[in-house]
Amino acid sequence: MHDPPNPSDETRSLPGGVPADPSKQPLDRQPGSQSPIPQYFGRYRIVRAIASGGMGTVYEAEQQSPKRTVALKVIRHGLTTPALLRRFELESQVLGRLQHPGIAQIYEAGFAETESGTQPFFAMEYVRGEDLREYVRRSNLGTRQRLDLIARICDAVHHAHQKGVIHRDLKPGNILVDASGQPKILDFGVARATDSDMQVTTMQTDVGQLIGTIQYMSPEQVAADPNQLDTRSDVYSLGVIAFEILTGRPPYDLKNKMIHEAARIIREEELTRLSTFNRTLRGDVETIVGKALEKEKERRYPSAAGLAEDIRRYLADDPILARPPSAIYQFRKFARRHRVFVGAVAAVFIALSGGVVMTARQYFAAEKARAEAAKRADELEEVASFQEQQLAGINVPRMGESLRKGVLVKAREAAEWAKVGEQEISRRMELLEESLASADFTDLALDTLDQHVFEGTLAAVETQFADQPLIRARLLQTLADTMRDLGLIEQASTPQEKALELRRTILGNENEDTLFSINSMGRLRSVQGKLEEAESLYREAMERARASKGEDYVGTMIALGNLASVLQRQGKLDEAEALQKGSLEHRQRELGPEHPDTLVAMNSLALLLQERGRFKEAEALNRRALELRIKVLGPDNPETLVSLNNLGYVLRRLGRNVEAEDCYRRTLEARRQVLGNDHWHTILSVNNVGSVLRDQGKLDEALQYFKEAFESSRRVLGDEHQRTALWANNYAGVLNQLGRYEEALQILREMEPAARKVWIGENDPWLGNFFVGIGEALAGLKRFPESEKTLSDAYRRVSVKGERHEMTIRAVQALSRLYEQWHAAEPDKGYDAKAAEWRAKLEAAKSPPEAAPGTDN
Repeated sequence: MHDPPNPSDETRSLPGGVPADPSKQPLDRQPGSQSPIPQYFGRYRIVRAIASGGMGTVYEAEQQSPKRTVALKVIRHGLTTPALLRRFELESQVLGRLQHPGIAQIYEAGFAETESGTQPFFAMEYVRGEDLREYVRRSNLGTRQRLDLIARICDAVHHAHQKGVIHRDLKPGNILVDASGQPKILDFGVARATDSDMQVTTMQTDVGQLIGTIQYMSPEQVAADPNQLDTRSDVYSLGVIAFEILTGRPPYDLKNKMIHEAARIIREEELTRLSTFNRTLRGDVETIVGKALEKEKERRYPSAAGLAEDIRRYLADDPILARPPSAIYQFRKFARRHRVFVGAVAAVFIALSGGVVMTARQYFAAEKARAEAAKRADELEEVASFQEQQLAGINVPRMGESLRKGVLVKAREAAEWAKVGEQEISRRMELLEESLASADFTDLALDTLDQHVFEGTLAAVETQFADQPLIRARLLQTLADTMRDLGLIEQASTPQEKALELRRTILGNENEDTLFSINSMGRLRSVQGKLEEAESLYREAMERARASKGEDYVGTMIALGNLASVLQRQGKLDEAEALQKGSLEHRQRELGPEHPDTLVAMNSLALLLQERGRFKEAEALNRRALELRIKVLGPDNPETLVSLNNLGYVLRRLGRNVEAEDCYRRTLEARRQVLGNDHWHTILSVNNVGSVLRDQGKLDEALQYFKEAFESSRRVLGDEHQRTALWANNYAGVLNQLGRYEEALQILREMEPAARKVWIGENDPWLGNFFVGIGEALAGLKRFPESEKTLSDAYRRVSVKGERHEMTIRAVQALSRLYEQWHAAEPDKGYDAKAAEWRAKLEAAKSPPEAAPGTDN
């Protein structure tokens, strides 16, 4: 092991002992100083200077009796005021209490009289080890090993807290790991006693100062108020260390930031989730670290021991304490530890459905009783926050996949219990997997949530908070947003309408929460296909926000962007473009060209330009957005990959398929690594690679990608999802091109009810695009009258997008081919003239035929 690298001046070791009889020469020369370093300091022989700082110098020294190497810290002469000496004496007493294998030991503390006056010193354990970050990197530790290391560091910090010591400067550089793998915390020299009798004598010179390294400081510490510091401030620092050790980067990017700006970021900006950098950390680990890093210290773990306990609960597959222990959560943890004893598949399903709603009802009832008894707003806030956290964590595709896996696991366990041979088990499992292939567990999970969770939760909110209308409105709004985002579109209407009505009545139309609900109502109407109503709501939100809050208000900009999007969907492209440009210019001016919101607006404008067929402009804007997102977010950030994907789409529309394929394949590879194979963005990228291969005539290879996208979407998102219907259409389109019309028609007819459900309204252009595929298959099967009717209706729907839009072009191309085939079958009926008419339309569009868009927002 190496000697400790670059120790700070705040100690490299730690307390106890009596004053020595040191020499009279001052001992505070900095390394590299021209002044000689004396050979001895009292009974310590000086070997070398290790480091020096504002408070003094640390030396490697040898203690004569007992014989051992120590780190000798000497406080700089000239700083030894009477107040500092009192502080040193106090801290010596406090630090002398620390006796833990995870804390570098102080052997002796005392005062030395030199020719310059009194100099305090510490003789401390000399730790031979590596910096924590270097140790983790060199040892190539896995996640579980890193978490175990963090838990042991927490143990040491908790020991210090029990002795009344807060470290206040915890960071990886102050933690060494020795040859045995034992972490050792250094630098308790900046600690303060928490004992009330000691606080009186502690110097108050640190008001307004920032002690320690700002990246690892808690929000209350960067506020420079010593009265707000307690053991939970060290818990926050432990959370920062855990974040960095697990991801390789700190939670906030404070490089090149001024002190005041860094402090603002720590106090105000939202924490980046662990899973953004490593998707394997989502779930419990992300929850644990997030709780340690709460900005409000009351919401953190109350102690370092609490943080260590939750880490160890996770490592033992026990339910962690950082979240309410819902039945589904407890069951999942129990199942991982005791699979053999888990009940039948029905028990899995019951736990996933009924357990969630029972826990939610019990929690709401308990919180209601407390609220009525105490009448305190912070308790009601806790209720609302609880529900929001619970609903935000719902992942229906993952729940459905868990159900599917649960069925397979239980089937195998049942066969093994029955002593069935391995060959027979394999045969049965193969048959079961084949039968489950057509079962939509995502829809099953969603239906269960609707019937057994959301309905009960809605009723509980209405009854339990009848006399708290604003809390009721907040809970209803959260319910509506969650149900809408999960695809329960119609069911979301009731809570959304009630939330908006309550807020309009109580708060007025200009209140921030009311404006949020107006915007949310607009989003709901938009996904319901009620575009005119959505437009009206977005206009109201934008105008009211602008009038009451101003042009720069974030709600004004959000409503403006939403309005532009719904206008774009209605084909009102001129007004949509004007709004999108205005939004981008405003954000560039107010937020700066590299702000994430500015880059979102840039992406939205690029998508609009693409839809208008102005691909050169869209290419330039996409390239600029990609360049800035790489700079600001990094090359593998999901938002950066959106820009890379969209650049590929523009290049494909420009006919530059080799460049487009490179963009699409790079995006797919990165998304598989960052998001996993089952994320819908990854599935989208699979589809997009298929699209560019199809455009190059590589139909057999394209078919495999389209098949993977369709089947993955069906498994993950379910049939009744727009993406599944879209990718079914693409898959069937290539089957049509390969002349496999029966297969194509079978897939599309099977998906038709879902398509009609997810694209609400007979005039929706996306539904029209879906029917183009059906029309193509019917034409290939020589069912010409049916094909003509289907394609004519499809063209009517898609043409709202404009003659140069790819969906319109696809419909025109299909109609021209239909009449060509019909003319070949019935030459004297005039179908050749109709074919020529549609070919002329196709040539006028001056764009290559494309399938449905591969862009994402």
